[in-house]
Amino acid sequence: MPEKCGKWPGVVAIVGDADMYCVPCAKRLYGDGPLQAVIEGVPDYERYTDHGGNPLTPVLSGSEDLHGQHCGGECLARVMRGELTEVETRLCDEDCSCYGVDGDVGDDDSDWEYEADDESYGTAKWT
Repeated sequence: MPEKCGKWPGVVAIVGDADMYCVPCAKRLYGDGPLQAVIEGVPDYERYTDHGGNPLTPVLSGSEDLHGQHCGGECLARVMRGELTEVETRLCDEDCSCYGVDGDVGDDDSDWEYEADDESYGTAKWT
């Protein structure tokens, strides 16, 4: 279960440099001061950017964007070294439906449904 920071429902992840990071890893990457400003939503927090110049984006607890996501920072490196398991780096809530009875992330797309729209483009949505 990721650490929740800030006001309810709490920031559990930060998007930056085309990846999603738990708050502790994001603080290591971007600095404690800027991250605290983003988490607290202080005026002009958008001025704090990732290494590509894009604003750091907070992700709130319970957000669908967290579904099936894992920290891409130091946590990922620790998984590769065998110090953590993938389950320990998850960012979605512990009651998220993407986790099976044993706590592992489902590997199949059985919870996804495909719909074609009017433009003949398909959209996938989680059900």
